[in-house]
Amino acid sequence: INEAIRLIKAFQYVEKHGEVCPANWEEGGKTMVAEPEKSKEYFSAVNK
Repeated sequence: INEAIRLIKAFQYVEKHGEVCPANWEEGGKTMVAEPEKSKEYFSAVNK
């Protein structure tokens, strides 16, 4: 059930904010813009 709730929250976040939730996203976690150039910001931040 926890995984289903997490997925619903991710779907709601995407719908509201227009950003993509990465794998294993938790509410309040970093998200990314679904464009190659803009997603680099996300990957730069999480791969430090």
